[in-house]
Amino acid sequence: RRAVLDLDNFKTINDSLGHEFGDRVLREIGDRLRTVLGVGDFVARLGGDEFTLVLENVASSEEVERRAALLVSEFQRPLDIGSREVLIGVSIGAAVYPEHANDSASLLRAADTALFRAKELGRNRVSVYSPELLVAASHRFQTEQALRRAIDTGDLELFYQPQVSLTTSETSSMEALLRWRQMPERFVPAAEFLGIAEQSGLIMDLNRWVMSQASETVGYWRRNGWPKARIAINVSSQQFLAGDFVVNIERLLRKHNIPADCLELELTEHALQTGAITVDTLRSLRLLGVAVALDDFGTGFSSLTSLEQLPISRVKLDRSLVADVDENPRAAAIAHSIIGLCRSLGLRGHGGGGGAGGAAAISARLRRCGRAGLFHRPARCRAAGAGLHLGCTRPHGPASRAVCAA
Repeated sequence: RRAVLDLDNFKTINDSLGHEFGDRVLREIGDRLRTVLGVGDFVARLGGDEFTLVLENVASSEEVERRAALLVSEFQRPLDIGSREVLIGVSIGAAVYPEHANDSASLLRAADTALFRAKELGRNRVSVYSPELLVAASHRFQTEQALRRAIDTGDLELFYQPQVSLTTSETSSMEALLRWRQMPERFVPAAEFLGIAEQSGLIMDLNRWVMSQASETVGYWRRNGWPKARIAINVSSQQFLAGDFVVNIERLLRKHNIPADCLELELTEHALQTGAITVDTLRSLRLLGVAVALDDFGTGFSSLTSLEQLPISRVKLDRSLVADVDENPRAAAIAHSIIGLCRSLGLRGHGGGGGAGGAAAISARLRRCGRAGLFHRPARCRAAGAGLHLGCTRPHGPASRAVCAA
Protein backbone atom coordinates (compact mmCIF):
# COMPACT_ATOMS: atom_id res chain seq x y z
CA ARG A 1 0.00 0.00 0.00
CA ARG A 2 1.59 3.24 -1.08
CA ALA A 3 0.83 6.89 -0.42
CA VAL A 4 2.39 10.08 -1.78
CA LEU A 5 2.49 13.03 0.62
CA ASP A 6 2.96 16.56 -0.69
CA LEU A 7 3.71 19.64 1.41
CA ASP A 8 1.41 22.60 0.76
CA ASN A 9 3.19 25.92 0.13
CA PHE A 10 6.67 24.53 0.76
CA LYS A 11 8.10 26.34 -2.27
CA THR A 12 6.96 29.72 -1.02
CA ILE A 13 8.41 29.00 2.43
CA ASN A 14 11.66 27.97 0.76
CA ASP A 15 11.73 31.10 -1.40
CA SER A 16 10.89 33.53 1.40
CA LEU A 17 13.05 32.10 4.20
CA GLY A 18 15.83 30.43 2.26
CA HIS A 19 16.88 26.91 1.36
CA GLU A 20 18.65 26.31 4.66
CA PHE A 21 15.43 26.99 6.55
CA GLY A 22 13.55 24.85 4.03
CA ASP A 23 15.93 21.95 4.68
CA ARG A 24 15.23 22.25 8.41
CA VAL A 25 11.50 22.08 7.67
CA LEU A 26 12.02 18.92 5.60
CA ARG A 27 14.00 17.27 8.38
CA GLU A 28 11.30 18.13 10.90
CA ILE A 29 8.65 16.72 8.55
CA GLY A 30 10.62 13.48 8.21
CA ASP A 31 11.05 13.19 11.97
CA ARG A 32 7.35 13.69 12.59
CA LEU A 33 6.40 11.13 9.96
CA ARG A 34 8.68 8.53 11.52
CA THR A 35 7.12 9.05 14.94
CA VAL A 36 3.57 8.42 13.71
CA LEU A 37 4.14 5.58 11.25
CA GLY A 38 3.65 2.00 12.40
CA VAL A 39 6.07 -0.91 12.66
CA GLY A 40 7.08 -2.06 9.18
CA ASP A 41 5.98 1.18 7.51
CA PHE A 42 8.50 3.01 5.34
CA VAL A 43 8.95 6.67 4.40
CA ALA A 44 11.33 8.28 1.92
CA ARG A 45 11.61 11.67 0.27
CA LEU A 46 10.91 11.51 -3.45
CA GLY A 47 12.36 14.95 -4.08
CA GLY A 48 11.32 18.54 -3.63
CA ASP A 49 8.39 18.60 -1.23
CA GLU A 50 7.08 15.07 -1.86
CA PHE A 51 7.42 11.99 0.31
CA THR A 52 6.42 8.43 -0.45
CA LEU A 53 5.07 6.15 2.25
CA VAL A 54 4.69 2.37 2.18
CA LEU A 55 2.09 1.25 4.72
CA GLU A 56 2.07 -2.38 5.81
CA ASN A 57 -0.82 -4.33 7.32
CA VAL A 58 -3.43 -2.35 5.39
CA ALA A 59 -6.29 -4.55 4.26
CA SER A 60 -8.46 -2.15 2.24
CA SER A 61 -8.80 1.25 0.60
CA GLU A 62 -10.87 2.37 3.58
CA GLU A 63 -8.06 1.47 5.97
CA VAL A 64 -5.39 3.30 3.98
CA GLU A 65 -7.67 6.35 3.77
CA ARG A 66 -8.17 6.28 7.54
CA ARG A 67 -4.45 6.07 8.24
CA ALA A 68 -3.67 8.80 5.72
CA ALA A 69 -6.27 11.06 7.35
CA LEU A 70 -4.50 10.57 10.68
CA LEU A 71 -1.27 11.73 9.06
CA VAL A 72 -2.97 14.86 7.74
CA SER A 73 -4.36 15.65 11.19
CA GLU A 74 -0.89 15.22 12.70
CA PHE A 75 0.29 18.23 10.72
CA GLN A 76 -2.42 20.50 12.08
CA ARG A 77 0.06 21.14 14.87
CA PRO A 78 2.73 23.73 13.97
CA LEU A 79 6.37 22.84 13.46
CA ASP A 80 8.90 24.48 15.76
CA ILE A 81 11.84 25.54 13.60
CA GLY A 82 14.28 27.45 15.78
CA SER A 83 12.48 30.57 16.97
CA ARG A 84 9.79 30.27 14.32
CA GLU A 85 6.50 28.43 14.41
CA VAL A 86 5.49 27.14 10.98
CA LEU A 87 2.14 25.69 9.98
CA ILE A 88 2.44 23.59 6.86
CA GLY A 89 -0.38 21.53 5.46
CA VAL A 90 -0.10 18.21 3.68
CA SER A 91 -2.09 16.52 0.93
CA ILE A 92 -2.00 12.75 0.43
CA GLY A 93 -2.80 10.53 -2.52
CA ALA A 94 -2.95 6.77 -1.89
CA ALA A 95 -3.16 3.55 -3.88
CA VAL A 96 -3.51 -0.08 -2.76
CA TYR A 97 -1.67 -3.15 -4.08
CA PRO A 98 -2.89 -5.20 -5.90
CA GLU A 99 -6.29 -3.49 -6.11
CA HIS A 100 -5.00 -0.50 -8.06
CA ALA A 101 -1.73 -1.73 -9.61
CA ASN A 102 0.44 -4.84 -9.89
CA ASP A 103 3.91 -3.29 -9.69
CA SER A 104 5.60 -0.56 -7.69
CA ALA A 105 5.98 1.92 -10.57
CA SER A 106 2.30 1.68 -11.52
CA LEU A 107 1.31 1.90 -7.86
CA LEU A 108 3.32 5.11 -7.46
CA ARG A 109 1.68 6.62 -10.56
CA ALA A 110 -1.75 5.73 -9.20
CA ALA A 111 -0.95 7.35 -5.85
CA ASP A 112 0.36 10.43 -7.66
CA THR A 113 -2.87 10.67 -9.67
CA ALA A 114 -4.83 10.51 -6.42
CA LEU A 115 -2.62 13.26 -4.98
CA PHE A 116 -3.75 15.68 -7.69
CA ARG A 117 -7.33 14.94 -6.70
CA ALA A 118 -6.55 15.61 -3.03
CA LYS A 119 -5.19 19.03 -3.96
CA GLU A 120 -8.23 19.78 -6.10
CA LEU A 121 -10.39 19.15 -3.03
CA GLY A 122 -8.71 22.03 -1.26
CA ARG A 123 -5.40 20.82 0.20
CA ASN A 124 -4.98 19.09 3.56
CA ARG A 125 -7.07 16.29 2.10
CA VAL A 126 -6.74 12.60 1.34
CA SER A 127 -7.72 10.92 -1.92
CA VAL A 128 -7.57 7.21 -2.76
CA TYR A 129 -7.06 6.19 -6.37
CA SER A 130 -9.98 5.16 -8.55
CA PRO A 131 -10.13 4.58 -12.34
CA GLU A 132 -12.30 7.67 -12.74
CA LEU A 133 -9.34 9.80 -11.68
CA LEU A 134 -7.58 8.97 -14.97
CA VAL A 135 -10.38 10.68 -16.86
CA ALA A 136 -10.10 13.66 -14.54
CA ALA A 137 -6.32 13.75 -15.07
CA SER A 138 -6.81 13.89 -18.84
CA HIS A 139 -9.32 16.73 -18.49
CA ARG A 140 -6.96 18.56 -16.15
CA PHE A 141 -4.11 18.34 -18.68
CA GLN A 142 -6.31 19.63 -21.51
CA THR A 143 -7.58 22.50 -19.35
CA GLU A 144 -4.05 23.43 -18.33
CA GLN A 145 -2.90 23.61 -21.95
CA ALA A 146 -5.93 25.71 -22.92
CA LEU A 147 -5.33 28.05 -19.97
CA ARG A 148 -1.72 28.56 -21.03
CA ARG A 149 -2.95 29.60 -24.47
CA ALA A 150 -5.55 31.91 -22.91
CA ILE A 151 -2.86 33.73 -20.95
CA ASP A 152 -0.78 34.18 -24.10
CA THR A 153 -3.69 35.28 -26.31
CA GLY A 154 -5.37 37.63 -23.82
CA ASP A 155 -8.55 35.63 -23.31
CA LEU A 156 -8.82 36.67 -19.66
CA GLU A 157 -11.08 39.41 -18.37
CA LEU A 158 -11.93 41.03 -15.06
CA PHE A 159 -15.52 41.55 -13.96
CA TYR A 160 -16.26 44.06 -11.19
CA GLN A 161 -18.65 43.24 -8.36
CA PRO A 162 -20.03 46.19 -6.37
CA GLN A 163 -20.14 46.29 -2.58
CA VAL A 164 -23.07 48.46 -1.56
CA SER A 165 -23.84 50.29 1.68
CA LEU A 166 -27.26 49.28 2.99
CA THR A 167 -27.60 52.62 4.78
CA THR A 168 -26.67 54.97 1.92
CA SER A 169 -27.28 52.68 -1.11
CA GLU A 170 -23.93 53.80 -2.47
CA THR A 171 -21.26 51.53 -3.88
CA SER A 172 -18.42 51.63 -1.37
CA SER A 173 -15.96 49.52 -3.37
CA MET A 174 -15.65 46.89 -6.08
CA GLU A 175 -14.28 43.36 -6.09
CA ALA A 176 -12.25 42.18 -9.09
CA LEU A 177 -13.43 38.78 -10.34
CA LEU A 178 -11.34 36.84 -12.86
CA ARG A 179 -13.11 35.23 -15.82
CA TRP A 180 -11.77 33.14 -18.70
CA ARG A 181 -13.38 33.96 -22.03
CA GLN A 182 -13.74 30.72 -24.01
CA MET A 183 -16.25 32.05 -26.54
CA PRO A 184 -17.48 35.58 -27.30
CA GLU A 185 -20.17 35.44 -24.61
CA ARG A 186 -19.12 32.42 -22.56
CA PHE A 187 -17.08 33.25 -19.49
CA VAL A 188 -15.72 30.58 -17.14
CA PRO A 189 -15.61 31.61 -13.45
CA ALA A 190 -12.26 31.39 -11.72
CA ALA A 191 -13.41 28.66 -9.33
CA GLU A 192 -13.47 26.23 -12.25
CA PHE A 193 -9.82 26.64 -13.20
CA LEU A 194 -7.85 28.12 -10.29
CA GLY A 195 -7.17 24.68 -8.80
CA ILE A 196 -5.52 23.57 -12.03
CA ALA A 197 -3.64 26.87 -12.21
CA GLU A 198 -2.23 26.32 -8.71
CA GLN A 199 -1.10 22.77 -9.43
CA SER A 200 0.53 23.70 -12.74
CA GLY A 201 2.26 26.84 -11.48
CA LEU A 202 0.20 29.10 -13.75
CA ILE A 203 -1.36 30.77 -10.72
CA MET A 204 1.54 33.21 -10.38
CA ASP A 205 1.09 34.44 -13.97
CA LEU A 206 -2.65 34.81 -13.40
CA ASN A 207 -2.14 36.67 -10.13
CA ARG A 208 0.30 39.14 -11.68
CA TRP A 209 -2.13 39.84 -14.51
CA VAL A 210 -5.07 40.36 -12.14
CA MET A 211 -3.10 42.64 -9.80
CA SER A 212 -1.89 44.78 -12.70
CA GLN A 213 -5.31 45.06 -14.38
CA ALA A 214 -7.16 45.78 -11.13
CA SER A 215 -4.65 48.45 -10.09
CA GLU A 216 -4.91 50.13 -13.48
CA THR A 217 -8.71 50.03 -13.27
CA VAL A 218 -9.01 51.59 -9.82
CA GLY A 219 -6.65 54.33 -10.99
CA TYR A 220 -8.94 54.93 -13.99
CA TRP A 221 -11.98 55.21 -11.71
CA ARG A 222 -10.24 57.70 -9.42
CA ARG A 223 -9.36 59.92 -12.37
CA ASN A 224 -12.82 59.68 -13.97
CA GLY A 225 -15.52 60.62 -11.49
CA TRP A 226 -14.93 58.30 -8.52
CA PRO A 227 -12.08 59.88 -6.51
CA LYS A 228 -12.52 57.54 -3.53
CA ALA A 229 -12.72 54.29 -5.50
CA ARG A 230 -11.44 51.15 -3.80
CA ILE A 231 -10.99 47.65 -5.18
CA ALA A 232 -10.75 44.22 -3.53
CA ILE A 233 -8.46 41.64 -5.14
CA ASN A 234 -8.29 37.93 -4.37
CA VAL A 235 -4.72 36.78 -3.75
CA SER A 236 -3.50 33.18 -3.89
CA SER A 237 -1.43 31.70 -1.08
CA GLN A 238 1.51 31.17 -3.45
CA GLN A 239 1.54 34.82 -4.40
CA PHE A 240 1.10 36.05 -0.83
CA LEU A 241 3.92 33.88 0.54
CA ALA A 242 6.39 34.80 -2.19
CA GLY A 243 9.30 36.75 -0.78
CA ASP A 244 8.79 39.72 -3.12
CA PHE A 245 5.03 40.13 -2.60
CA VAL A 246 5.08 43.42 -0.67
CA VAL A 247 7.75 44.86 -2.98
CA ASN A 248 5.59 44.06 -6.00
CA ILE A 249 2.60 45.79 -4.38
CA GLU A 250 4.71 48.90 -3.87
CA ARG A 251 5.73 48.81 -7.54
CA LEU A 252 2.11 48.60 -8.66
CA LEU A 253 1.15 51.58 -6.50
CA ARG A 254 3.93 53.67 -8.04
CA LYS A 255 3.30 52.48 -11.60
CA HIS A 256 -0.41 53.33 -11.55
CA ASN A 257 -0.07 56.34 -9.24
CA ILE A 258 -2.67 55.10 -6.76
CA PRO A 259 -2.72 55.35 -2.95
CA ALA A 260 -2.28 52.20 -0.87
CA ASP A 261 -5.65 52.59 0.83
CA CYS A 262 -7.51 52.03 -2.44
CA LEU A 263 -6.48 48.35 -2.40
CA GLU A 264 -7.89 45.55 -0.29
CA LEU A 265 -6.30 42.12 -0.64
CA GLU A 266 -8.48 39.10 0.09
CA LEU A 267 -6.70 36.02 1.45
CA THR A 268 -8.07 32.60 2.31
CA GLU A 269 -7.29 30.88 5.60
CA HIS A 270 -4.98 28.56 3.70
CA ALA A 271 -2.64 31.47 2.94
CA LEU A 272 -2.43 32.36 6.63
CA GLN A 273 -1.19 29.04 8.01
CA THR A 274 2.54 29.73 7.98
CA GLY A 275 2.83 31.46 11.35
CA ALA A 276 5.45 34.19 11.64
CA ILE A 277 5.88 34.47 7.86
CA THR A 278 2.23 35.45 7.53
CA VAL A 279 2.29 37.97 10.37
CA ASP A 280 5.44 39.67 9.05
CA THR A 281 3.91 40.10 5.59
CA LEU A 282 0.59 41.34 6.99
CA ARG A 283 2.39 43.90 9.15
CA SER A 284 4.35 45.15 6.15
CA LEU A 285 1.11 45.58 4.20
CA ARG A 286 -0.50 47.45 7.10
CA LEU A 287 2.49 49.80 7.35
CA LEU A 288 2.16 50.39 3.63
CA GLY A 289 -1.54 51.24 4.07
CA VAL A 290 -3.02 48.30 2.16
CA ALA A 291 -6.07 46.66 3.75
CA VAL A 292 -6.25 42.87 4.08
CA ALA A 293 -9.41 40.76 4.40
CA LEU A 294 -9.63 37.16 5.59
CA ASP A 295 -11.86 35.34 3.11
CA ASP A 296 -14.02 32.24 3.73
CA PHE A 297 -13.45 32.29 7.49
CA GLY A 298 -14.55 29.01 9.06
CA THR A 299 -13.27 26.60 6.40
CA GLY A 300 -9.62 26.23 7.35
CA PHE A 301 -7.04 26.72 10.06
CA SER A 302 -7.95 30.07 11.57
CA SER A 303 -9.51 30.14 15.01
CA LEU A 304 -11.34 32.95 16.76
CA THR A 305 -8.14 33.58 18.70
CA SER A 306 -6.22 34.18 15.48
CA LEU A 307 -8.49 37.13 14.66
CA GLU A 308 -6.87 39.04 17.50
CA GLN A 309 -3.35 38.09 16.44
CA LEU A 310 -3.52 38.76 12.70
CA PRO A 311 -3.17 42.39 11.52
CA ILE A 312 -6.17 42.30 9.18
CA SER A 313 -9.02 44.75 8.65
CA ARG A 314 -11.97 42.59 7.59
CA VAL A 315 -13.30 39.05 8.01
CA LYS A 316 -15.59 37.38 5.47
CA LEU A 317 -17.49 34.42 6.89
CA ASP A 318 -17.73 31.35 4.70
CA ARG A 319 -21.16 30.78 3.17
CA SER A 320 -21.50 27.56 5.21
CA LEU A 321 -21.74 29.70 8.37
CA VAL A 322 -24.59 31.86 7.08
CA ALA A 323 -26.39 29.66 4.57
CA ASP A 324 -29.17 28.78 7.05
CA VAL A 325 -29.53 32.06 8.93
CA ASP A 326 -33.09 32.53 7.61
CA GLU A 327 -34.40 29.22 8.94
CA ASN A 328 -31.99 28.24 11.71
CA PRO A 329 -31.86 30.46 14.83
CA ARG A 330 -28.69 28.71 16.03
CA ALA A 331 -26.93 29.43 12.73
CA ALA A 332 -28.05 33.05 12.92
CA ALA A 333 -26.78 33.30 16.50
CA ILE A 334 -23.36 31.95 15.50
CA ALA A 335 -23.08 34.37 12.56
CA HIS A 336 -24.12 37.33 14.71
CA SER A 337 -21.70 36.31 17.46
CA ILE A 338 -18.72 36.06 15.15
CA ILE A 339 -19.53 39.37 13.46
CA GLY A 340 -20.01 40.93 16.89
CA LEU A 341 -16.59 39.64 17.94
CA CYS A 342 -15.08 41.15 14.81
CA ARG A 343 -16.59 44.52 15.66
CA SER A 344 -15.21 44.37 19.21
CA LEU A 345 -11.75 43.75 17.74
CA GLY A 346 -12.11 46.71 15.40
CA LEU A 347 -12.58 44.45 12.37
CA ARG A 348 -15.28 44.59 9.76
CA GLY A 349 -17.28 41.36 9.81
CA HIS A 350 -18.64 40.07 6.53
CA GLY A 351 -20.99 37.12 5.97
CA GLY A 352 -20.87 35.25 2.65
CA GLY A 353 -23.74 33.32 1.07
CA GLY A 354 -27.19 32.83 2.47
CA GLY A 355 -30.48 34.13 1.14
CA ALA A 356 -31.26 37.74 0.49
CA GLY A 357 -33.37 38.00 3.61
CA GLY A 358 -30.75 36.60 5.95
CA ALA A 359 -27.92 38.46 4.29
CA ALA A 360 -29.67 41.80 4.42
CA ALA A 361 -30.92 41.17 7.96
CA ILE A 362 -27.43 40.57 9.30
CA SER A 363 -26.09 43.63 7.50
CA ALA A 364 -28.97 45.91 8.43
CA ARG A 365 -28.68 44.94 12.08
CA LEU A 366 -25.02 45.90 11.98
CA ARG A 367 -25.66 48.97 9.77
CA ARG A 368 -23.14 47.87 7.23
CA CYS A 369 -23.04 46.82 3.57
CA GLY A 370 -24.20 44.20 1.10
CA ARG A 371 -22.39 42.65 -1.83
CA ALA A 372 -22.87 40.85 -5.13
CA GLY A 373 -26.30 39.80 -6.39
CA LEU A 374 -28.23 41.87 -3.84
CA PHE A 375 -27.82 45.11 -5.81
CA HIS A 376 -25.83 44.71 -9.01
CA ARG A 377 -24.55 41.92 -11.14
CA PRO A 378 -20.80 41.93 -11.87
CA ALA A 379 -19.95 44.44 -14.60
CA ARG A 380 -17.59 43.65 -17.47
CA CYS A 381 -16.53 47.15 -18.39
CA ARG A 382 -14.25 49.05 -16.02
CA ALA A 383 -16.06 52.24 -17.03
CA ALA A 384 -19.11 50.93 -15.15
CA GLY A 385 -17.39 51.59 -11.84
CA ALA A 386 -17.48 55.35 -12.23
CA GLY A 387 -21.26 55.23 -12.56
CA LEU A 388 -22.12 52.56 -10.02
CA HIS A 389 -20.63 54.46 -7.09
CA LEU A 390 -23.22 57.22 -7.50
CA GLY A 391 -25.94 55.02 -6.06
CA CYS A 392 -28.12 52.01 -6.69
CA THR A 393 -31.71 50.93 -6.69
CA ARG A 394 -33.37 48.09 -4.85
CA PRO A 395 -31.96 44.56 -5.11
CA HIS A 396 -32.42 43.06 -8.56
CA GLY A 397 -33.02 39.49 -7.41
CA PRO A 398 -33.45 37.12 -4.48
CA ALA A 399 -29.96 35.66 -4.16
CA SER A 400 -27.26 37.49 -2.25
CA ARG A 401 -23.63 36.46 -2.13
CA ALA A 402 -22.31 38.26 0.91
CA VAL A 403 -22.85 40.96 3.48
CA CYS A 404 -20.31 42.87 5.50
CA ALA A 405 -19.85 44.97 8.59
CA ALA A 406 -17.79 48.07 7.96
